[in-house]
Amino acid sequence: MLLIQHIDEVEIPELIQLSKKSLGEGYLTIDYFKKVVFSERYYSWKIVDEKNGLIAFLVAYKTSFEEVYEKTGNRNVTEKMEIPLYCLDTMVVETSYRRKGLGKRLINEAIQSLGEGSHYIMYTWKQGEKINMQGIAEFFQFYPLKEYNGFWEKGCVNGEFKCPAKIEKCVCSMVLYYR
Repeated sequence: MLLIQHIDEVEIPELIQLSKKSLGEGYLTIDYFKKVVFSERYYSWKIVDEKNGLIAFLVAYKTSFEEVYEKTGNRNVTEKMEIPLYCLDTMVVETSYRRKGLGKRLINEAIQSLGEGSHYIMYTWKQGEKINMQGIAEFFQFYPLKEYNGFWEKGCVNGEFKCPAKIEKCVCSMVLYYR
C-alpha cells in the first residue's frame, strides 16, 4: 500500500539518499531539506511504500512573478502578479517505481493542497531533445514558456552539484513550464 504524507525532519537522511541515487551527488543538501521542513514558504509531500519505505517526494514553494523574472529575465510571466504562484521545485521517484503514476499523484496532491486556482511553474532540465518531466507537464496542462541554454552550467562547473548528464561540460538547458 502506498501512502502520501508530508515530509518531516527525521526523514532528511532518507531524502538525501534518494536524491543522490536519482539526481546525482550534491544536488540536494541537508541545508536544502532543512529549509523545506522549517520554512513556511515550502510545502512537501512524500510517497511511502509500507514495505520499502520512502520511494518518492515532491517539494514546492510559494514564489512571485517578480522572483521568476529575477531568476530568468522573462518579463512574459509578470502579467498576473496578484494570483498565487507556486514553483514545483523538486520531484524524485525511486528508479524501480518510475512510470507507475507516482509523479502524477504527487503533483495532483500539491495542486489540490495549494489551490486549483493558483498558478504554477516548473523548472525542468533538457538534454538534447529530451525534456525531463515533459509528459507530466503536458498531462497537467503546463506549457513551456521559454528555454534557457546554459542555465545549470555555473552550478555544474562550480561543483555545486554533479550532473549525471555532464560529459566534459554542461550540455543541459532549462525549460520553464507554466500553468
